[in-house]
Amino acid sequence: MAIELKPPEQIVGHDGLQPGTILVVDDEADIVNLIRDTLEMAGYAVCGTTSAQHGLEVYRDNWPKIVMVLADLAMPAIRGDRLYEYFRAINPKVHFILVTGYVAAEVESLIQERQIGVLPKPFHLEELVQKIRATIASPMPLATRRPHVS
Repeated sequence: MAIELKPPEQIVGHDGLQPGTILVVDDEADIVNLIRDTLEMAGYAVCGTTSAQHGLEVYRDNWPKIVMVLADLAMPAIRGDRLYEYFRAINPKVHFILVTGYVAAEVESLIQERQIGVLPKPFHLEELVQKIRATIASPMPLATRRPHVS
């Protein structure tokens, strides 16, 4: 049974987002719906969109209420790693997980250079929830953690 993606105005609502919302950005509606449904069943408030531009607008207007962002790497118009840079310009402490099917050196460099959290596709829904919980529970987002010096 396919679940319809809510139009952006229904997702955001007239009063904005609930505090503690997770923003999901992926150009595939089925993926957005699956992640949204899984996270809602785990007790999270979720806002999902299939447009990176709309995701950026939602984040810009509501960032204090968004506890973290989960975004696909390969999206038209704005790639997930570039979207991260925009979000970080708004909030340097943004919790961000990049979801990707790529396992190439490009993803490794994203992890090393920008210290972005990565969830490789395919993933089990339990892995998704565990990664979200660990990221939210972290006192600092990956990108602001200082490397351990011995």
